[in-house]
Amino acid sequence: MEVDEEMVVDEDIVFLIHYGEQTIRLELPAQERVESVKIHLMRKTGLLKAEMELLGWDIPDNVSDDVTFADLGISKEYHLVLRALNGADPDGERISVVYHLQVNDVENDEIYNLFFNGMQTVREVKQHVTQLCPIPFERQHWEGWPWPVDDDALLFNIGLKTPRHELQISRTRNVVRSPTSNDRSRSAGRNEPDHSYDMDEDDLDDDAIEISPPVPQRGSLLPNALLPPAEAIALFELNFEKRYGHNHVQFFKGSIREAMSFAFDRPVPDRQLFAIYLHNEKSFPVNIFVSQVLQNPVLIDRFRDHAVFWPWDVTLPESRATVQGELAEVIGEQAVIPLVTTRPDSFPILLICGKTKGSVDVLRVLDGTKSFTDVLDALELAGEIHRRNQENELAEQQTRERNRLVVEEQNQAYQASLVADQAKVRYTLIQCRKLFSSPICHSTFVFV
Repeated sequence: MEVDEEMVVDEDIVFLIHYGEQTIRLELPAQERVESVKIHLMRKTGLLKAEMELLGWDIPDNVSDDVTFADLGISKEYHLVLRALNGADPDGERISVVYHLQVNDVENDEIYNLFFNGMQTVREVKQHVTQLCPIPFERQHWEGWPWPVDDDALLFNIGLKTPRHELQISRTRNVVRSPTSNDRSRSAGRNEPDHSYDMDEDDLDDDAIEISPPVPQRGSLLPNALLPPAEAIALFELNFEKRYGHNHVQFFKGSIREAMSFAFDRPVPDRQLFAIYLHNEKSFPVNIFVSQVLQNPVLIDRFRDHAVFWPWDVTLPESRATVQGELAEVIGEQAVIPLVTTRPDSFPILLICGKTKGSVDVLRVLDGTKSFTDVLDALELAGEIHRRNQENELAEQQTRERNRLVVEEQNQAYQASLVADQAKVRYTLIQCRKLFSSPICHSTFVFV
């Protein structure tokens, strides 16, 4: 069966353009030309078209500005790297180059798409991967790095492929055997050197010890839920940054009521979304969610511009009970249901809320299994619902205001008419008094 070409609707293509430490998101129709990407980037970066080099196209040759996206066969989501050609200093040029590293986790059958700038090191990449998979740094076995490579080498200097460099990680089967005191005494008695040697895990005896430190049990980011709200969120943020770093969405420091008031208690056009983030340190997806969502520059900007972000830790039962009661009180059961029904291994939870006509609604619920794209789409959809609700409420307000003005004008007209009628009556009475008090009227009356 042939499909009528006129019936085919071209969907917009989402471009994620990595420039320095930021990611610029554009949505453009498939029939647009490559030049349109550069035109949008001119407004967002201040670079001229001649100063831009876009890396990451699937075809090896240089892409002409006149080619359409449809001609290139581009899919719905497309990653590009913007490089500035405006004579920046060497470090600035290295930062502006962003490398797409596609890491294949063989042990866990996962693919991680990571983006790092040229001034970051190999060690930083490896340490970041420890947050995504349970392979400790010391047990990582890598394939795909340009050989030889040093952990402290800058990515800009090691010859990574563009637009994408593929790597593979697995768990090394070799460990270092730590000699026992008996081994050392025997070696000392024979004046022999003390050797440490590698051996396969299957051949290890009880004295074989891995050099990687044990993974510590992760505790709550909020060990004391009885603190005043502002102090509790400050403690949450302090522990969060110790564990995950300082780059994250902006947390509102205050109670849930204060955060909700800050988002909603303002003129209708200025209202923002209200995001509630419930963190659980015992859930495995939390590391991935933090790195891919809370630390993503695109979402950091989106939440900063369009939402108030309030966090809480539900690792401990008392903290969970505290926030459950507050959610039920300030929003209702619709906010409590996700907390009590989500499986422990699917945390964290992100609730995106909006306010309409005095009531707060949960517009979207996401758990820790969702990706960056899922959260971005949900945030945009919630924002669209929020804007429509704002427009409807604003239109109702304007209608009420117009009706009020009409009634007020009618009242004013009625009062003016009433005053005019009363003035006429007074004038008539005065004229009548004058007429009846005149001599002619009096004599005429007596004559009759």
